[in-house]
Amino acid sequence: MFTPTLSDPSVENLVTAIRDDLIGGAADMARESARALRTLALDESVGDSDFPARFDEALTEIIEVTPSIMPVTRVLHATAAAAEAAPGGERTAIAEAAESFIDWLNAALDEIARIGADLIRDGDRLFLYSMSSTVYRMIEAAVDRGKRVTVVTTESRPGNEGLMTLARLSPKGVAVDIGIDAAMTPLMRDCTAVYVGSDDVTSGGDCLAKVGCYATALVASHYGIPYYVAGDTSKFDPSSLRGVPIKIREMPASDIVAGDVPTGGRVRNPVFEVVPASLITAYVTELGIMHPGAVYQVMGSVPWSGRVGELVAEHNRR
Repeated sequence: MFTPTLSDPSVENLVTAIRDDLIGGAADMARESARALRTLALDESVGDSDFPARFDEALTEIIEVTPSIMPVTRVLHATAAAAEAAPGGERTAIAEAAESFIDWLNAALDEIARIGADLIRDGDRLFLYSMSSTVYRMIEAAVDRGKRVTVVTTESRPGNEGLMTLARLSPKGVAVDIGIDAAMTPLMRDCTAVYVGSDDVTSGGDCLAKVGCYATALVASHYGIPYYVAGDTSKFDPSSLRGVPIKIREMPASDIVAGDVPTGGRVRNPVFEVVPASLITAYVTELGIMHPGAVYQVMGSVPWSGRVGELVAEHNRR
């Protein structure tokens, strides 16, 4: 893993790590969020009378820095719903729900790796954009089965997550070609499939992913290359059933332009964008290979807390 677990999994450390982009992908953020909420629930320095308010503050603080990272929100829904169902035993319920989520997530990612290893063919040349620990695990599982796989990627500016692909897969014996983002069209020409991760999947089958994934999907469509989105179903967003919009935050201007921006200039640095369902071949989930049109059917099984739903709606509608 690129990101070690937080040595002190407190809510304060979690919020700082997410805000400063010190945690890798959405699954890592979700796992660390569960650990932080479990730590809070078991923290004896927080009295029982003070705990409800502190837990509510924690929910708000985490939502503020992860408005569109659905796996994290899934943790909040699961723990809050558990607390609501156990009056008088909220702290134990939260700790158990957090631990259960981590166990479920680890099992789901293992299953996706197995399914992905079946989907990836011997001799495939895969185009990746940004970084996804789930996609990496799929490729590594395929290689472990003796399949020959090569990878093409680009920088994924401004965060340059494409360099993580180079660092992660090259030592595993996977030949990785990397170029600039603007060269994705010629670089993708001889690829056999595209794989990306996501942070949020709506009931309509659209997905929120790192900015640049929409352009990647358009190029894949032009070439007739299948475009797969890998991720567990914690990324399925039940708020989308209720009409809550996705909120896309912008990163600092300094990521793009060093120094002062001239008068009249403005730097735009959105970190995510929505890839429409029409450009997505399928989702690779722990439930199997899923057409975007089938996402809606899974939404009913997603844990839901009215309080978390209200906080997310309030934040995303600002």
